[in-house]
Amino acid sequence: MKSVVLEFKGVSYGVKDEKADLTEVSFSLQRGQRISLHCVRPEQSETIWRLLQTNLRPHKGNIDTPVRDQCYSNRLLETGLNPKKTILENLASPRFEMRPWVAGKPRTWGQLADMLEISNSTLRRPIESIEASGRQRIIWLFLWCLDVELLILESVLEGLDQSLKKIVFDWWEDSKGTILYLGEPAEGIAFHYQFAINADGHLMDQNIKHDRFW
Repeated sequence: MKSVVLEFKGVSYGVKDEKADLTEVSFSLQRGQRISLHCVRPEQSETIWRLLQTNLRPHKGNIDTPVRDQCYSNRLLETGLNPKKTILENLASPRFEMRPWVAGKPRTWGQLADMLEISNSTLRRPIESIEASGRQRIIWLFLWCLDVELLILESVLEGLDQSLKKIVFDWWEDSKGTILYLGEPAEGIAFHYQFAINADGHLMDQNIKHDRFW
């Protein structure tokens, strides 16, 4: 099993006659690391997401990444769920683990739902019938159960209520997963490294390490 899960090697991408989104970007993500990548322009984040989640290819350079079904994002997750099926029916997909490792030991879906304060009756409801205010916790249930090598997250650390924030932050500290977070780091969330892409598409290494990870 490779120790490097994701690597950008001199990657450049840009639309003709427009400012380049990426200019010779190089970085790597080791197994078990969490890295944030904040882009000055929204279209830069979109380009990185498309390079990792669609058939888009860089104009220059190479990207080494897990095979498609082992590299997954919360955006792809949300669009891939069947809203007419219940939460439990959606979890029955081979994409999800039956007993994912959360908070120090394997947990059943029911135990994870309890941690997230999702009722048993809610687990048996079609996703489309669940109020918008309750869907944030449900998305986290699915994210915890995803069986992938690389998890790409966008926006999901924003707007958490105090109760959910504590649950997610505790999971984040304990998680051994490999995560690329596209966005500005949320306060209180630790990353092994923080990077930024400036307006000209160049990578800026923030070079911030957190001792708690080492």
